[in-house]
Amino acid sequence: MQRTTISHGKRQGQGNVKNGNPSLEWAYMEVAQFAIRFSAKGQRFYQRKETKSHRLLARKAVAHTLLRACYSIMRDLVPLEVQKAFG
Repeated sequence: MQRTTISHGKRQGQGNVKNGNPSLEWAYMEVAQFAIRFSAKGQRFYQRKETKSHRLLARKAVAHTLLRACYSIMRDLVPLEVQKAFG
């Protein structure tokens, strides 16, 4: 059962439900690994998630965040804003 918490007018707890097909999931997990290793904001986001849950779930959360950022880049044709992605 999914929770329906509302915070600041946004529905919370609905993200990271599906990560697409296995090939895309693998690719985004690889991208997430590089983001965790080489991006300071990615590392902070990962560490914050890791303290609350398992390492694999934290890594999947990073992958899902990057997936959403890539979708908005393709949809709006704008450059990546790391602050917005890992906010």
